[in-house]
This record gives sequence, structure tokens and C-alpha cells, in this order.
Amino acid sequence: MLSPALDLMALLPDNDEHYVKEAVNRYFEALADDIASGDWVDLPGIGKIQVIQEEANGELTSFVKDGKHIKRRVTHRLRTKVRLYKTF
Repeated sequence: MLSPALDLMALLPDNDEHYVKEAVNRYFEALADDIASGDWVDLPGIGKIQVIQEEANGELTSFVKDGKHIKRRVTHRLRTKVRLYKTF
């Protein structure tokens, strides 16, 4: 499956970070529903990705800009798995 981002890549000027960011955003927007399903999703030419939600039981410490530490209870987390193709 080719996404709109791959079509955009052909039009990109060299070394323009804005256009690269736009292409990446379009690529993952096109795959977002498939990725959110929890199934393995093919990333053409790269590999496969799976994102699943799991229950968690723990505590996280966040560090905010003013140097404070905030502890939060975690009940769910997202686990991301990536399998790269050998040719990548």
C-alpha cells in the first residue's frame, strides 16, 4: 500500500525539514486506523509495527520544567513492537 506521503516525497526539495515532517505525518495518518487496531501493520520497505494497549500497575515520575517531580499512578500503557525487514 502506498500512502500519500510517498507521493509527496517525490516533490520534496533537498534538505527541507518541513516537507519531510509533513511526509512523515501523512504516512502515519494513512496508517493510524490500522495501527490502532492492535494488529501487525506492514510498513512497505521497512518492516511491521504493532501497537497494543495493556493494563499496567505502577507509578511514573514525571520531571517538569521547573525541576519538580510529579508521581502518577499508571493503569494503562501502550506497547510498541517493530520488526524490521532484513533488507532494510
